[in-house]
Amino acid sequence: MKHISQEYILNFTFVKALNREELLIKKYSDYYKRCNDKETKKMLKNFYESSNYHIKLLRELMMNLDIKVSGGRLK
Repeated sequence: MKHISQEYILNFTFVKALNREELLIKKYSDYYKRCNDKETKKMLKNFYESSNYHIKLLRELMMNLDIKVSGGRLK
């Protein structure tokens, strides 16, 4: 069985989390534009802001752990 380094696991996990949050932001933004209900729009705006906050936290953690992302997005 191939050994996977701790660095690889951290990098992979953080990049996947960032990618998911970025995708959520795109979806929330699209849904917000299509929606007419004020309460739903308010909820989508809160979700959007939460995802932006999560991205900020993830990037801070990555800097603190010295995790560098190179080569763009992982899928």
